Amino acid sequence: MTRPALTLPRVSSPLFYERTAAVWHFDETTGNALDGLKRETLTATSAPGTIAGRIGNARSFVRNTANYFTKADDAVLSMGDMSFGFSFWWFHQAQTGVAGDYALINKYLSSASNRGYRVFVANATGLAVFAMSSDGTNAAGKLTQLPGA
Repeated sequence: MTRPALTLPRVSSPLFYERTAAVWHFDETTGNALDGLKRETLTATSAPGTIAGRIGNARSFVRNTANYFTKADDAVLSMGDMSFGFSFWWFHQAQTGVAGDYALINKYLSSASNRGYRVFVANATGLAVFAMSSDGTNAAGKLTQLPGA
């Protein structure tokens, strides 16, 4: 069965722009990931790939090849004591013989004062997990398995 082509709606609400830090569609054919709000470009490292996605193009990443996108620390991406959310799609392919968890969203370094938040796939279970440090230094912050993952 052939699925119909989907188009990605562009949001024009002023409130959306005011309260949204960044929107990355990851639909570029090569290079950096451009922010749809034109605020926060992500820099490509080790050439993440491009494949056909459910809506236009999608970026692909090969495990253990260190291809990813990065952004220098920026206050707009720090959450602190506030409500925040992430929205994304990803397709997980089971891996055998590969050790360690892998990050989907990560503003969480292992150094003591750079812990923020992360969404990762636990290698042992294949489940997506959200983790957040309560104070920027606590490694044992909140861990939550994501519903539907």
